[in-house]
Amino acid sequence: MKKVYFEALRIIAVLFVIYNHTETTGFQYYTITDNLFLYYISLICAIICKTAVPIFFMISGALLLNKDEKICKVYFNRIFRIVIVLLIFSLFVYIINLKDAGSFDLSIFLKTVYSSQVRFSYWYLYAYISFLIALPLLRKMVKAMEKKDFVYLLLLGILAYYIIPVMQYILGIGRNSYLEFAFAGQIFLFYPLIGYYCDKYLSINKKNLLFLLTASLLSIVLTIIMTNAWIDQTGNIMSQNWLNAFILIPSITVFAVIKLIFAKMTICERISKIICTIGSCTFGIYLLEGPIRQFCYMPIFNALFPYVRAFPACIITVIIVFFICFVLVLILKKLPGFKTLL
Repeated sequence: MKKVYFEALRIIAVLFVIYNHTETTGFQYYTITDNLFLYYISLICAIICKTAVPIFFMISGALLLNKDEKICKVYFNRIFRIVIVLLIFSLFVYIINLKDAGSFDLSIFLKTVYSSQVRFSYWYLYAYISFLIALPLLRKMVKAMEKKDFVYLLLLGILAYYIIPVMQYILGIGRNSYLEFAFAGQIFLFYPLIGYYCDKYLSINKKNLLFLLTASLLSIVLTIIMTNAWIDQTGNIMSQNWLNAFILIPSITVFAVIKLIFAKMTICERISKIICTIGSCTFGIYLLEGPIRQFCYMPIFNALFPYVRAFPACIITVIIVFFICFVLVLILKKLPGFKTLL
């Protein structure tokens, strides 16, 4: 039986992904507004939306690390599927971005897919493949880990993502590339383990929730301070250097809050079914949101702009793009083969 809160988390995360790609109309609206209130609201939203990728990897860890599969099944049922998805949707994006129909070059396409990515947002697929390749080893590891081992891993994450970067900035020194902290430096390994811990061990009570909310607020405040300091130092207002620096605790908090809501609330079967249906389409929404946003986002945003402010227009447009992609995914799932892929 599906855990409904995972599907709710997927929906939230993919909305964050779409918002993350709205540039100065929403995600980086703080770089163009003279309104101090909107500056901080936009900046806070930009920080929070950076939890999207950690949340996706946390869900994957919670769902997959407790399963027992042979390595061949992982490769043929999971890795092969993602590779096919990567090739199909990269080809789709490559073709619609061609300047003329006669310029298609298969060798250039395959080299691009291998060496970088046809669409930048598809970097997640490469990271996810890396996670799946490591999955058999991670499964063996978590079976031997106790709760205290996960706490130690979490402390390493705080050291790597919070303490070291701030100290480096204060001291004015660069990062030592030889100094690594186990899995903390690789999000596709670190966050699945954190997700497994949060699903299996993290007890959500008032005391823990208050601690997480307070720590998340401090993380956001620290991010704002470091972002403003970096802008003052470099003059580069478009820099995202610090936006996702301290998202570990906010990511855990989002995960924990949604888990708590669905544990405490009684969700009727109809609502649960709707959430699960939309949640099951989020992978397809992620794959389609780039091309759809490319053609639909600005026309919808410009149509709304005369009636509402720019920032609300962005939020409404993100939701519209989300539902356009959702409907398209439902249609694609009716086609042979796509139901398995998406």
